[in-house]
Amino acid sequence: MTILNIFIHATISAVYLSWDSGFHYYIFIIAFGVFLFPGARLIKGLAAIILIIYYALLYHFTQTGIQTMGEELTYMLHLINMVSVLCIIALLGYIFRSNIDQMIQNLHQMNGELERMAATDTLTGLFTRRKMYERIAEKMETEQNFCVMMIDIDYFKTINDQYGHAVGDAVIVHVSKVIAANLENKGFVSRWGGEEFLAAAEASGDKEAGMLADSIKQGMITPPLLHYNEAVSVTVSVGIAKWKKGRNIEEVINEADRALYSAKQKGRNCTTIHESVEI
Repeated sequence: MTILNIFIHATISAVYLSWDSGFHYYIFIIAFGVFLFPGARLIKGLAAIILIIYYALLYHFTQTGIQTMGEELTYMLHLINMVSVLCIIALLGYIFRSNIDQMIQNLHQMNGELERMAATDTLTGLFTRRKMYERIAEKMETEQNFCVMMIDIDYFKTINDQYGHAVGDAVIVHVSKVIAANLENKGFVSRWGGEEFLAAAEASGDKEAGMLADSIKQGMITPPLLHYNEAVSVTVSVGIAKWKKGRNIEEVINEADRALYSAKQKGRNCTTIHESVEI
């Protein structure tokens, strides 16, 4: 409606007061407005051709106007129209640029949120598996050696069956917080899947890696997780493998997983260190 109003206003004014009155400049606003609208290139190209033809015809038929004005008044009207059109186009350009900037900012925010969602487990706030691989790759570039710990909640299915899935989720969150607290400034942890966690931490040898695992296991007990003032028994088993420069990280993770399986076979709530590689 605005474009149509400008179109009619510019045409009638140019015909009535002649080309020299400067009302033809308002056609530029229409051209600017048309190209601001989203649409196919073919439609915009067709609109450009129509506007050029129309502008040429308007010039041809408005050399003299129906109403005659003095030269000074015509000049002033021409100047006012030219400045007005320039101001309107500048304002439209500013609004358009502001909208584009806001869209870009919103896009960056959305991308940041998507990246955060892709990197963070919804329940625990820990890294996802994909993000964990990225962090381990970074660590492999800067560290000579470190340990990989596969941690699994003991008898998790029994906890779910006895207390319900809500308590099961609370147990997972509790375990994640204990692991993260014990790895602070030493490494990082991800939720590997279900009730399993994968951690990477600095360790100079078996003794330090074992002590770190023991502190994590102790943290499951004190303070206890309460459910209606009843302490829910939570223990974990830990499998540890060691990475050194030149090793394949997938192989090390598999070794940690096998060590975890061994810890489960030993009766759970214990730690097994894979011995295939010496740090």
